[in-house]
Amino acid sequence: MPGNTGKIRETPGGEGGGILDKSSFIILSILRGNGADSRLSGMTALEVSMEEDLGVALDTVYRKIRRFEQAGYVGKGMKDGKANTYYITQEGLGRLEKERNWTDEA
Repeated sequence: MPGNTGKIRETPGGEGGGILDKSSFIILSILRGNGADSRLSGMTALEVSMEEDLGVALDTVYRKIRRFEQAGYVGKGMKDGKANTYYITQEGLGRLEKERNWTDEA
């Protein structure tokens, strides 16, 4: 896809590159809220998409998670059958907290 840099979609503004869009913020929040913070406790993209109505297709959830993985916000966990699982990393927790703080200040 031309112009696709593999970066997380962000809106302009904010320190360090902008603000995550709503569905990206929710995905990180779901991983954190469900204790998916290690390789052993990861969640599949389907499990993430079923936790809350994100208003996006499963393919979109999967693409966002893969971009989070490339950005270092999410790590790949142990397989669940044939499905990959994912967990929020320390960097992802930091980014989520940064977004929460920005939201509180706005």
